[in-house]
Amino acid sequence: MKKHFLLLFTLIYTIISMTGMLVFFTHRNAVAESLYLSTEPNPDGNLCEGSFVYEDETFGPQELFRIPLERGVSEKDVSISNNIADRCLTISLPAGNKDFYYLNSLSGSREHISKVTFDISETGVRFELSLDTSSEPTAIFANNSLYLKFSDPQELYKRVILIDAGHGGDDTGTTAYGLEEKTVTLAVSERISTPEDADVKLYRTRTDDSSVPNDERLSLAKSVKPDLIITLHTGSDPDTRITRGCSVLYSDPALRESAEALSASIAGATGLPDLGAMQNTESSPLLSSGFPCLLVRLGTITNRSEALQISEDTFIQNAAEAITGFLKE
Repeated sequence: MKKHFLLLFTLIYTIISMTGMLVFFTHRNAVAESLYLSTEPNPDGNLCEGSFVYEDETFGPQELFRIPLERGVSEKDVSISNNIADRCLTISLPAGNKDFYYLNSLSGSREHISKVTFDISETGVRFELSLDTSSEPTAIFANNSLYLKFSDPQELYKRVILIDAGHGGDDTGTTAYGLEEKTVTLAVSERISTPEDADVKLYRTRTDDSSVPNDERLSLAKSVKPDLIITLHTGSDPDTRITRGCSVLYSDPALRESAEALSASIAGATGLPDLGAMQNTESSPLLSSGFPCLLVRLGTITNRSEALQISEDTFIQNAAEAITGFLKE
C-alpha cells in the first residue's frame, strides 16, 4: 500500500512539474514576442510603461521609442552606432540579467522603425533597429530608460555633406602602375573630417572596399538630402606622358567658383598642376542627381610619375585636409 502511494505521489509530482515547465516556456515565448514594439503591458505586468511623452522646449511634445535599462546602467555604458547607408541602428548594452528583456517590454513610438531584433550573450545585449528612412537618432536617458527620437538630418545640422568614394569592390575603376582608383578614393574619403567649429554633418557612401551600386548611392543622397555631394575619382588619359593634374567637375554653373576653389586648394596642398573647373560632361549618376555635386579628379593615375605621387600617404593626407578645409568655408 505504501509502495503504491509513493508511486502515485511520484506520478502526480512529475505531471505537475512538467505542466509548470510547459507554462514557463509558453509564457517566456509570449513575453519574447513583446520585444517587437509592444505598447501593451507585458504578460506578467512588470515595468511596462507604454508610450512616453517627452515634453521639452528643445524637442517639443514627442512620443518616443523606449528601451528600458537595468538598474545601474547609465549613459556611459550604452553604445549607439548609426549606419545611415544601411538604415540600421545598433545599440549595445552591458551584460546583465539575461531574462530582463523577456520581462520588460520595448514600447513607445514605432515611427521610422520597421523591425527590431536583439541578441543576448555573455558580453552584453545588442539591439538592431531597421529603419524605413535615413534618420539621425537623438538619445535621451531618463526614468531608467533610453528614449530615441528620429530626425531628418536637415533638422539637426546647418549643412549636410555626402562624400562619395568612387568605385569599390569588383569595380576597381582605372588601374595603372599597380594602383587602383577605388583604393585612392576610399583612402581620401576616410581622412576627410568634419571641419572644426562648423555645424556640418558628413555622410559617406562607402566606408570599406565594398561594391555600392549607383542606385544605392542615389538612394542615400535622396534620404539625407545633402547640401553638397563630393564624389572622388582619379583622372585618366591615353597620353600618359603629358596629361597631369587635378580638376573638379561641377553639376551646375552656380557651382563653378566653388569647383575652381576646391581644385586650387587640392593642387596647392598636393603640388599637382591645377587643371581648374569644368562643366560636367560625364554620365555620372551623382552629378545628374539634382543635388549640388562636385566631382573631384585626384590627379591623373595613368601618368606614371603622378601615379607614384598619388600612392603616397602624404598625398592622401594633404588631399583630404584640403577638402576638409574647403568644407569649412
